[in-house]
Amino acid sequence: MDAFPSALATYSVQILLMVVSAACASAMIRVRAPHVRLIYWRFILVVCLLLPLAPPHIVDVDVASGTQVSAAVTGAREHLAGVQRVSAATAVVWVLMGGILAKALWLLVGLCRLRSLRTAGTIAALSDDLSLLQRTVAPAADVRWHERIAQPVTFGLARPVVLLPSRLRELPPDVQRAVLCHELLHAARRDWRSILIEEIVRTAFWFHPAIWW
Repeated sequence: MDAFPSALATYSVQILLMVVSAACASAMIRVRAPHVRLIYWRFILVVCLLLPLAPPHIVDVDVASGTQVSAAVTGAREHLAGVQRVSAATAVVWVLMGGILAKALWLLVGLCRLRSLRTAGTIAALSDDLSLLQRTVAPAADVRWHERIAQPVTFGLARPVVLLPSRLRELPPDVQRAVLCHELLHAARRDWRSILIEEIVRTAFWFHPAIWW
């Protein structure tokens, strides 16, 4: 248990150095295309997640004699048997697990909220132009009007849904088309899957400042 906080601290420092280095490299290269920046940072995310799989650096050390090792082990056992306390390492683990649980519950509440929004929405009767756009860009997407949202929302994996604020119907047709096209592209690219993965990573590493960059 005591080795876990040490390994976690090392991993956190590695992530921090990786993110800072990647940010500096991005600034020097001056990557401006949004899709290139997205691919770049997703690659950095994958590298950070794979860091624990990197082989450890092994250093040869001299081993004490068998008698000395035996005496040290015996003394350590007697000390641990006589002292019963919650170690700092255990406390750190509990704090980390508590944060992960709280973040996971918050994420679950958000998903339930989205489900209720989907149920409360009314199926949109689109014009011929918008209906053709929907069938062309994202035929599997379900387009609905919603009274209680202030801006469009797109979510869902197998059955993506596009929720449009009802007041959008009061805007000019070209604006409606632009907004709907934007949301349908999210559904066609399956951006919701990427968002879920990012939220799961944030849940697991909520304690690391680089996650909230």
